[in-house]
Amino acid sequence: MNERFIIIGIWILLGLGVVFAAGIFIATVNPYGTQGGRASYRTIGTGTTEQGDVSVELTPQGVRGGQFIFDLAVNTHSVDLTAVNLYAAATLEYNGKTVKPSRAPELQGHHASGTIAFPVSGSPSRFTVTIQGIANQNIRTYRW
Repeated sequence: MNERFIIIGIWILLGLGVVFAAGIFIATVNPYGTQGGRASYRTIGTGTTEQGDVSVELTPQGVRGGQFIFDLAVNTHSVDLTAVNLYAAATLEYNGKTVKPSRAPELQGHHASGTIAFPVSGSPSRFTVTIQGIANQNIRTYRW
């Protein structure tokens, strides 16, 4: 009788382990989920901080007040970023529309961060941000 309970207990633990592992897998593969009632998105990066290159990371923060907000981090050790005008270089594509930023940080020095915002209607579930004209990769594409 005790042996039967041990076997049942082992099967229950194995089943719980499979469910737990599946949850972790889904959370890492899914590009966005919900967190506290709002979408949470993964950060996407392009480039490096190697000689002649620039690392650019974008993290969507969601829609607030008709603006789709993204956190932006730009880092380099060798490229002057002052020539990049994000108002002209960045676009957001969603639902067949293409929009330019309504707000963007000025890139200066070798390390810059801030928020870039695009005017939107609704809350896009699939969208692409493209940034052009940054060293080493003329077109950088970020898809969620």
